[in-house]
Amino acid sequence: MAFSNIWSNTGTSDSTAANSIDNELNKARLDIAERLMAILGIADFTLDPITLTAIQSNGSIIITINTKLPYTPEYDAGNSGTTKTLDFIANGPCQRLTMTGNCTLTITQPPNGASGDLLVVEGGFALTWPSNAEAEGDTTPTPTTTAGKGTLYWWRSTASKVIYGIAGTNVTLS
Repeated sequence: MAFSNIWSNTGTSDSTAANSIDNELNKARLDIAERLMAILGIADFTLDPITLTAIQSNGSIIITINTKLPYTPEYDAGNSGTTKTLDFIANGPCQRLTMTGNCTLTITQPPNGASGDLLVVEGGFALTWPSNAEAEGDTTPTPTTTAGKGTLYWWRSTASKVIYGIAGTNVTLS
């Protein structure tokens, strides 16, 4: 029901009209939140509610949305084999890769400013990073080689490279 039609219905009580407006506003808020999620590439919400408020430069509030904080679930990129392409655009910024052989990575270049993490489950195999990836400080980090343990890498994209480093090594997986 369009907002302009809510008050024009004859015989509609004020409380019914107010409920209709509340329902329409809630739908609009949800639509805005879903569009924002799509723009940001966010797949889901957490359980903890937050309030998003848009404020004009003069200080007046445009809209307040009570919603849940977005998060991105981990994507299982599967087994490595000897070559593996990771696409952080199509599959999300948080991925998990299980090493099943010495592997050479290919990374589809994410957009400038994108960031995320990669959990590599080790099997005692070597991981070779692609030419568009640059280790923090130009020093290739040493991952764990303990089978069943993991190395958590962080990454951030520039216009032409993916810069990465180790956030945690010898991580116990459960």
